[in-house]
Amino acid sequence: MADFSSYMFIGDPARVEALHNLTVEYKNDFLTNEHLQNVLLNHAYPMEDDERPKSFHDRHDMVWHRSVVSVSLVYLDYVLDLATNPKRADAQRSLIYQPGFRKTRAGHDVDKVRQLQAEWPYNMAVVDFLRMYREELTSAFDEFNLKSVLRKMLDVTRLGFIPEQLEEENQIRDRISEVWDGECCGALDNAYYRMAIRYMEEAGNFWGYLNNTRYGRFFIMSPEETMGLVTQIRSGGYIS
Repeated sequence: MADFSSYMFIGDPARVEALHNLTVEYKNDFLTNEHLQNVLLNHAYPMEDDERPKSFHDRHDMVWHRSVVSVSLVYLDYVLDLATNPKRADAQRSLIYQPGFRKTRAGHDVDKVRQLQAEWPYNMAVVDFLRMYREELTSAFDEFNLKSVLRKMLDVTRLGFIPEQLEEENQIRDRISEVWDGECCGALDNAYYRMAIRYMEEAGNFWGYLNNTRYGRFFIMSPEETMGLVTQIRSGGYIS
């Protein structure tokens, strides 16, 4: 996640930073603070446990590029786990997408997974690029998630009555109201998006290197595969 001084925006720096700091706090607390989830996701009312997000990857919004980064990270982490965990070679888990890499829908190609693991120590240059690729994807995802949380905070400013007994939910709305400014919201929304795209472009440079190596291609999806997976998810499909 970028330092505040790295963002470019038009507006009062002090007011924008105050809103940014609260957005960062709420983004960091989003997966662990149930009261915050109630406010941002359910009009301040309690949610069922199975409705609560376990990961930012569980949350989908209208930003296409965020979905692209999300599925790229999930896929990369899955294959990294296969490559570095010997126990995975015999596990019957399906690979997320890549056609030809698995034998059936019910499991992956065990021989190729063992090959992936055996070659890991001999491809340290690729491993370094994988680390940098993942760092840039993670930074992009963080920025998109800040944007997502900020948009949810905007929804909170439009909430009606919250029962008095929901004290912590009311406190959360009050904190948002104290720093809220429509122009600052617009400035931050654009700043987060531009920063995310910048990180995506850096990740794209590393993707290009990985795509030019036989071993690196195990860890990435083609643009067509990514497009297909994102389209499937955004249309309500799921990955088994």
